[in-house]
Amino acid sequence: MSKVTLNKTIGARKLSKTGVPTSDPEATIPFGAIVERIERDRSRGLVSFRYLTDTYQCAYDTLESAVDGGMDEAGAEASGMEKTSAAAAPAGPRLQFEPVATNMGQAARAKVPGGWIVQAGNGLVFYPDPEHRWV
Repeated sequence: MSKVTLNKTIGARKLSKTGVPTSDPEATIPFGAIVERIERDRSRGLVSFRYLTDTYQCAYDTLESAVDGGMDEAGAEASGMEKTSAAAAPAGPRLQFEPVATNMGQAARAKVPGGWIVQAGNGLVFYPDPEHRWV
């Protein structure tokens, strides 16, 4: 299964279970998101992909511009990126989470380019803070 990590935030339309775009407003897929099950529709210039538990659709160029190395001709994998694998951890930088004091339970944060990834409960969110001023 192909997985890629986004190098910037993109907008995409959520698809219904039947593959038709919903009437919901365009969703924001954040920087650092891992998207999978990428399928290109060449005739319409679109690409569909799965993010978390839902399927989304956007212009092929939008997704291609958010993937390091771009998309290959099949539109299913990034040409310049390692695939995400549960068997082997990728070489290079790792997310280092540190605990954050809250009055709402446990939380942690990790410094990433442009801000922080914040984990609370089962959720993750990107908190923009380009200068990492959050102390």
